[in-house]
Amino acid sequence: MGMKHARHHAPVSGWEEATSPTRTIRQRALLTTVTSRRNDEQPPERDAPRSRTISMRTREHGGDPLIHQIRKFLKAPSVVVMAALGAIAAIGLSAGPAQAKTIGASTASFETIAGRAQRVTVGLSDDEGQVLAGGSVEMSFSPVLGKRTKVKAEARFVPIAGQRDPGGKARLGRPSQGLGVYAATVTLPTPGFWEIKIKGPGIDAMSAVEVIAKPRVPNVGDRAPASHNLIVGAKGALAQSIDSRASDGDPVPDVELHRSVIADVLAAHDPLVVVASTPVYCQSQFCGPVTESAARLAKKYPSVKFVHLEIWKDFEKQVINRAAAEWMLPKDGTEGHEPWVWLVGRDGKIAARFDNVVSDAEFDAAVANLAKG
Repeated sequence: MGMKHARHHAPVSGWEEATSPTRTIRQRALLTTVTSRRNDEQPPERDAPRSRTISMRTREHGGDPLIHQIRKFLKAPSVVVMAALGAIAAIGLSAGPAQAKTIGASTASFETIAGRAQRVTVGLSDDEGQVLAGGSVEMSFSPVLGKRTKVKAEARFVPIAGQRDPGGKARLGRPSQGLGVYAATVTLPTPGFWEIKIKGPGIDAMSAVEVIAKPRVPNVGDRAPASHNLIVGAKGALAQSIDSRASDGDPVPDVELHRSVIADVLAAHDPLVVVASTPVYCQSQFCGPVTESAARLAKKYPSVKFVHLEIWKDFEKQVINRAAAEWMLPKDGTEGHEPWVWLVGRDGKIAARFDNVVSDAEFDAAVANLAKG
């Protein structure tokens, strides 16, 4: 796009702007202005890029996709349905005591599967651009339709890669003081839309999550796709097609992430970490930090192969790298998301995965466990 990119992501004024988790990469791919300023400072104004999408057909798709799905699924509106729609749109709610702070909740999880224990993540912020960080909150899950089963869990704060947990109790502050999500490990038994109520000291908020019957992208226990990804030195490959941070003649950064072909690693039965992200064109702050976290871990764990899959082969022409599509685009034609992290064992099967947010500590622990296998 004709501008140099520092190795940091754009500053934001709040969690909702930072993550935009309900937007998907079939929708508008907002170009991130990459700077080295503090996270709570505003980026300079620039022309918004034209609407871009990420899908095999690259169709235009506007609005919140989860809302569209609920409206299609539910034939007649009701009080419960409208409440859920408002929650998913990340409108701040305060249904509790008058003294409770109005907090907006935004579901950050990309894929939640029925009947499996997994984490569900939610970001919390207020309308003044402050984000909730540290400590824990209580989450309760109940289906929008059907039997009013309720699943409760404690959700602890998980900072994004590159940031530390501020510790202490959950409290509002600038994104630069702590940016992340609250993660609860739960088993939601049935597919459908589930309402999430979040409560804590002075906190009363709501969001929702779609629970699906089967995974749409590679999941734990699945055989890893034997992809032939672009690597440094690949004939005819542009540097920015290997890593979007390489532009205006810059070399591909973090070479340790761009020298292994996934198919070859699987054939050699080496442990593998795959990161699908687009650090420059990401719709959130999370692609750059998780890619850089992977680069640090690649140096720490030389027995493990690390591969970064750049999403865009050509961003302007909306051409996706084939290898990235094999990992992060659902085969049923639904929206794809990024960033993703997968860990693959020597047996070629996926041992763990993280969607959207993984802390440095979580990532390190998962790779350490993989290296032992």
